[in-house]
Amino acid sequence: MAGVGLAAGGGLPACGGGGTAPPPPTAPEPAPVGGGVVAPFGGDRLVEHRIGGARPARLLVPAGTGPATPLPLVVNLHGFGSDGRQQDLYFGMSPRAAEGGFALVSPDGTRNGEGLRFWNATDYCCDLEDAGVDDVGYLADLVEEAERFFAVRGVFLAGMSNGGFMAYRAACDGAVPGLTGVMVVAGSSWYDASRCASPSEVSVLHLHGTKDGTIGFDGWTPRPGPKGDAGHPGAEEVVRRWAERAGCNPTPIESPDALDLDFETPGAETRIRQYRGCRGGRAVELWVMNGSGHVPDFGGGLGRRLADWIAGGKGRVRGAGPTAYADGSPVGRSASAGSGGSAPPGSRP
Repeated sequence: MAGVGLAAGGGLPACGGGGTAPPPPTAPEPAPVGGGVVAPFGGDRLVEHRIGGARPARLLVPAGTGPATPLPLVVNLHGFGSDGRQQDLYFGMSPRAAEGGFALVSPDGTRNGEGLRFWNATDYCCDLEDAGVDDVGYLADLVEEAERFFAVRGVFLAGMSNGGFMAYRAACDGAVPGLTGVMVVAGSSWYDASRCASPSEVSVLHLHGTKDGTIGFDGWTPRPGPKGDAGHPGAEEVVRRWAERAGCNPTPIESPDALDLDFETPGAETRIRQYRGCRGGRAVELWVMNGSGHVPDFGGGLGRRLADWIAGGKGRVRGAGPTAYADGSPVGRSASAGSGGSAPPGSRP
């Protein structure tokens, strides 16, 4: 098992590392579960249901949703040491669910012996104590249980770091019903591609900073021997594999325009590489965040970008330009905004 720390943000220490993490942002307390109206993130536009049995999770659906209402489901997976509430704040997904485009569940991983939550994704990340938790089965059960409350029309797994590993693991196992797409920030997959044994054909959106010092953009090669460790492929290789599985053209096309998504990186740092010609109109894209680290500061705006990608199969809105949404609001900062600006409170776990 690899001795690696995959902090979801907020300065969580690496596994085996020292230091004290600053306290995470405080999320508002939810309204009572069981069909009550939720106030914290979506006002009166979201209704909360409790699912998950012994591992409870909050399912948020747009108000007015009934068993026959068709909606995509987004399962939002936190990084190592974080939790579902912090992940929701970081990606900013609840406000987007409140707009009626999808239902949302942001579950919690299992606590390890140090009290840090994790997902059992690969030999690299992050069941460091070999607990053997069946997280793929847990996610599949959440999806099936969600179908009691609305008609699931496509499942999207979104994940940060360890959560991104978990999203890819679930796609590799082909066990999550209705899986349509995977959206990953700073995650990876099995180093050995053959361990992705029964992959679903999915659309993929992968964002990764070139200066990620935790889950390196270029990957980590396993070291053999009794004191060796596991590894993970780099971002380009992970996305290339999924493009191949989806039958895409082998050479990606890079967009001429850069996006400015990271508040902590000066200028427009993100370039989109898109594989085209994929089966069934699937979208497979790598968003290279030049100069960004492990936890980019999206200023709480990533949820808008992901919601657009879910709705249209790609992140950009046709005709809106590379730095705007359909309503004209900016994605992160505009490319001309320089390095100024700051993220709103609670935008990062």
